[in-house]
Amino acid sequence: PEGVIIEPEFLDEAALSVPSVALENARLEIHRAGTITLDMMDALNKAIVQRDVQKIDEAARRDDEVDILEADIMKYLGHIRQTMLTEDESRDHQALVTAMTNLESLAGIMESDMVGVVKTYMKGEYQPGSKETQEMVQGLWQVVHDAVQLAVQAVGKNDQRAAQEVLLMKDKVRELADRLFERHATRLRADDPKYLERVRLLMTFIEQLRHMYTL
Repeated sequence: PEGVIIEPEFLDEAALSVPSVALENARLEIHRAGTITLDMMDALNKAIVQRDVQKIDEAARRDDEVDILEADIMKYLGHIRQTMLTEDESRDHQALVTAMTNLESLAGIMESDMVGVVKTYMKGEYQPGSKETQEMVQGLWQVVHDAVQLAVQAVGKNDQRAAQEVLLMKDKVRELADRLFERHATRLRADDPKYLERVRLLMTFIEQLRHMYTL
């Protein structure tokens, strides 16, 4: 309808009388929200590479879609909670609540924290880092992107193998982030405020990526 940004597709109220079906509906809607989060991540990466502030804002606005779905999903899960659930259903219910909360937080990091850092970086007209640094940052971004993609698959399709792969990426994320931190710690030049500011922004961006993986 006109004026509506997005609506849920799978949250059938008639299914609430059958908790197992209702939980599966919630899972499908969470998978949809996760796919939007991934699209947002792809769009943001493309906008950063192209240094296009307008496209950065367009990517950030997709967080509104995730927020709207999150509110509808949580309301639906609240209705499910009021029905008689088995032990397994209760466990699934709690897992879905946690998954949706973390997905919304992940999208929020991109919408508020990352966009702010990137815009400040662009306005500062800093000299770009070395090719090696750029490749390391892009590599960390890709690993986190892959982790988010697998996490969405794990939740949306109840895929245990995908969940296991996400856990196995922990050392890779830590290694890449630590290498970037160490690389710049050894090259800090206190006599160059512009350089220090650029490094601070880059380290903040890396920490945000690490937080996304943690979620």
